[in-house]
Amino acid sequence: LFDGAYVYGFDECEGEFYSGMRKMYLDLKRDFPDLPVMTTARTFNDFCNGLRKVSDDLIVADWFCGSMGTYRTETADAVRQRGCKAWWYTSLGPTYPKMNFANWEYPFIEGRLVLGCCTWLYRTDGFLFWHCNNWKGGRGALLDFSSDTFFPEFNTYGSQGCPGDGVFLYPGQGRILPSIRLANIRDGEEDWECLHLAELKAGRDAVERIVRTAVRSKEDFSRSHAELQAVRRRIFDLVDEQ
Repeated sequence: LFDGAYVYGFDECEGEFYSGMRKMYLDLKRDFPDLPVMTTARTFNDFCNGLRKVSDDLIVADWFCGSMGTYRTETADAVRQRGCKAWWYTSLGPTYPKMNFANWEYPFIEGRLVLGCCTWLYRTDGFLFWHCNNWKGGRGALLDFSSDTFFPEFNTYGSQGCPGDGVFLYPGQGRILPSIRLANIRDGEEDWECLHLAELKAGRDAVERIVRTAVRSKEDFSRSHAELQAVRRRIFDLVDEQ
């Protein structure tokens, strides 16, 4: 499993933790030089917001993961020039009408938008989400939809007013039950794979012209299923032409 392993820590920590993070990560790299380390500490956000410069004393992780709301492509490129990767994540934010899928009150298609066109458009190296089966309340409850569809004992209300946060799967009788949001996340991953394949065959510029008909940026995008399906069909046509 080593090829797929990494160390993750200092979750969303502020500047007062940076020196401790540096010491711990340097010690880890000394003992395990081939094991990547990743952080969602505010370092990358600080870079994006211009609060700190991309400098050697702060480049202590192999993968930096910043929030989607503050992510800047030029900052990610500066981090990559130093041999690192730049991921992004969503959590409680961004909030509607910006793009996110943490909250089940948001349009379900946003899971597809984030994982597909938007992640491809901003050239992020990976996407992080904190949980997929955060069954806080009613942990012993197994949902049996053959008898009912209302389970008040199963609490999926996330922290800080974000219902459904961290719950994309449900414990069913003898099986795990997927959600509509998870299906959209899957569709988004498939979209990304299609875009990546098209980029390899036709070049990034040709693909980007098609993507931007529906997703101009992470703040300017369409929630229309028909428009996304039209993008996907045009991408398939582009691949077939090569």
